[in-house]
Amino acid sequence: MIVGKSLPDGKYTLRVQISPQKPLEQKQRLAYPNVFSSEIEPIMAVTIASETALAPTPPTLPYRTFQIIPHTNVKNERVDQFADVIAGSFQQLFSRFRGWQLRDPDRIFHETVLTATSYETFITTNTEYFDTVQQHAQMIWKHVTLQEKNVHFPTAADGNLVAYDMKLKYPSFLSLRTDRRLQEIPLGEILEIARAMQDGDRCIIQFGFQAAESVWTKETERARRDFERRPPYEWRDRYYSQATEMKPSYFGYEFVLRILVVSDDYRRRQRIARGILLALKQLKQDNELVERKVPRYRLRRWIEDMAKRKLRSPLLFGEPSILTSPEIAHFVKLPQRSLQEQANIITTINSREVSIPTELTQNVPGVRLGWVTERGTKKLARIPLDAYEGVSQKSVYDALCTATFAQGMQGSGKSEGFGVNWAYDMVMAGFSSILIDTADGQVLRNFVNSLPVDYPEEKLHLLNLDNKAWPLALGWDCVYGRSFTGANEDEELAALEISEKITSRFIGFINSLSKTGEFTDRMKQYVISCMRAITTQHNWSFLDLELALTSPGYREELLTRKEVRNMPDVLRDLRQLQSKAAEGKDSSIIDPILSRLRILSSTQFMANLFYQEPKRDTTGKPMLNLRYIMDNPEGGYGHVVCILASHDAWQENQATILSFFEDKINFNAFSRIDTDQANRKPVLKWIDEPHKVIRAIEGKLAGTSVEFRKYRVKNLFTGHSIDQMGAAADALLDGGAQITSFKTKRLSELSRFAHAFAPYEDAKELYDSLPEKWRAINSVRLPSGKTCPAFIADMVPPPPFVKDRSHVWQQCAERYGRYWKDVRDTIHHKRTFYQLRDHEWKLAKDEAARTAKNRERKEKKEGA
Repeated sequence: MIVGKSLPDGKYTLRVQISPQKPLEQKQRLAYPNVFSSEIEPIMAVTIASETALAPTPPTLPYRTFQIIPHTNVKNERVDQFADVIAGSFQQLFSRFRGWQLRDPDRIFHETVLTATSYETFITTNTEYFDTVQQHAQMIWKHVTLQEKNVHFPTAADGNLVAYDMKLKYPSFLSLRTDRRLQEIPLGEILEIARAMQDGDRCIIQFGFQAAESVWTKETERARRDFERRPPYEWRDRYYSQATEMKPSYFGYEFVLRILVVSDDYRRRQRIARGILLALKQLKQDNELVERKVPRYRLRRWIEDMAKRKLRSPLLFGEPSILTSPEIAHFVKLPQRSLQEQANIITTINSREVSIPTELTQNVPGVRLGWVTERGTKKLARIPLDAYEGVSQKSVYDALCTATFAQGMQGSGKSEGFGVNWAYDMVMAGFSSILIDTADGQVLRNFVNSLPVDYPEEKLHLLNLDNKAWPLALGWDCVYGRSFTGANEDEELAALEISEKITSRFIGFINSLSKTGEFTDRMKQYVISCMRAITTQHNWSFLDLELALTSPGYREELLTRKEVRNMPDVLRDLRQLQSKAAEGKDSSIIDPILSRLRILSSTQFMANLFYQEPKRDTTGKPMLNLRYIMDNPEGGYGHVVCILASHDAWQENQATILSFFEDKINFNAFSRIDTDQANRKPVLKWIDEPHKVIRAIEGKLAGTSVEFRKYRVKNLFTGHSIDQMGAAADALLDGGAQITSFKTKRLSELSRFAHAFAPYEDAKELYDSLPEKWRAINSVRLPSGKTCPAFIADMVPPPPFVKDRSHVWQQCAERYGRYWKDVRDTIHHKRTFYQLRDHEWKLAKDEAARTAKNRERKEKKEGA
């Protein structure tokens, strides 16, 4: 008897009184040991009295559901142990009273949802048992992903559904199939049903079970004796299978099996239902399953029971249907690799799960990589940008500035997603990013248009070298105006250091472009002297180097400069060139040098870039000051430098232009030696499709890849394969490069990183698990120095469009460049001017030679 009383303060008083009744006869107790459920009165119980004041509390859902997503390498080897998690959990009715509520027994429902395009598996259990069942499922299958997700059930009002219950045909002591070798029965046939389904069709198979009373075996013994006394006709000449003989040795479970089919077409609805029923009937052995169609008038209650996960035990004179763990195994199997390959509708994860370190999920600013699913929970993996507990800022920057290479086939997301997000997050964190695109520049335009609305346009430095109407002056002029700690505030010493640095960079740059080998010692001697001479003036360009080598008139001006006269070696070499020119013998020296230098002026467009004088602001500082951009001293958003030089616009000269920018960037990065490392802000340098220019820069990358980290430069390369990095590939890997690999064109491109992608040892399996887009495996370096396992992530998509900034490209062209005709005319005027000076110098030299010769002839005549 249950009596409730409402109190004025909103509380309730509950008294539960279960009075003793006349006990059942001993024979009845043995015949019906478990004949009541949570929905009916008990046969007998003891007296319970309690009175408790209860405050209203928010209702707690009695059941929770999680989806179980198999991986390609999932195995059903231990599935016969799945039911053991609730084995022996049977409780009598009075033991299930909690406060004023009657608690449901521990139950598990394995639910399969089948449509024309999907096959999903769910497990539902009691809320208080949810975590335990999740952990047990992870132990049974190992290679699965679990995520909390509910199943949607239709309503009886839909009118386009058919429902069936399935029960055991014979007494429970007879067993269904338990053969563990039958991994594709009935799954294979159920999956075939999807071929007959169309959009809108849906099938739900719900298999639920709960622990039976421990004395169920005694009931089966009685049922077996009765069965053997009066066996059905079809059983008169049959023998029990080993599964039946072994059945009493296992735990028993009451079960319910429901099939619900939804389809607008009556015939298709019946065909789908019949196919599911026949598939499940394949589990026939000694026992078999029989169906009972749910009549229309009972559908509403039946669907409610399905949605509320009801499992009704028989009434007083019913017999429960009981299965054991080996039988249940066939109802809860997951599709293994062979079925996954045959049916592409199965929701699967094609890779193993890896627990990512907490360092990649710190609550600090970071560069987003992607979402990693771990036991059904998605975690965003990020490369930290700020210090956190136990890790210093220096360690964070050391890990951050380790070179990264991302590879993948065309359209995989390596550039549009991975590269763009690296640049975006760095800029948002206040670190400048330099982006070099060797293709059509669309990635750069999309990136610029994705920046926040309040991003200042003065921090955009968009260098479109394809805009030949406004050529940009290319030179190392940004070295001027800086202080050098080694010069100790001595201007003359600082000027000498500038000259030496630029000369050294130029020699390396020209050597990298040469197809006939490096400068000989003799060639290098004259190039160095000429470079040291012309770099004593701030407005020099590569045209000045050409003139220093070819124009005696220009050299005469250099010889008058005080800075040149203070360099004896330079003075000697310039005078020697003058002497050779006067004799007409300088071609043997300068022609091999000019053959290399003229790469920079092979066309008028190239000359407009390299022979143009540097452009400065009103204070005399370089208009494009890369060192200032890298340092971002004013704070706020980082600067953005976009460099575009397409192959379509420049053909074979593309590598020359972009390799110069690569060298110019490195030149400014290494100039940070005048700043303490702790004060150097990280800067990103991203080259997309580096294979188009790699031959021109591989030597420099191979020699300096490890050094960039010290200068806080993050090198990021995105390409089809690391093999395209040439000689720089081994240097990057030896330096501990971080690797991100999307789906590649060939398996060998993944196999190369087998050591870096542990625990994914099987390259073929890894290759098959990666889709063609937006999913990649990542090998990163942790700031703490601990080992980080490689992990597969659903990579972060590119930032969305925010604002059209197409006008900024032209503004930057006019800010940093000059109108092409003005540049052309200036170059022509300078060359013409010194041609006239050379002519005058030649005439003067010829006149001096004639005068000297006449004087010599006259002296000989007078001597005679």
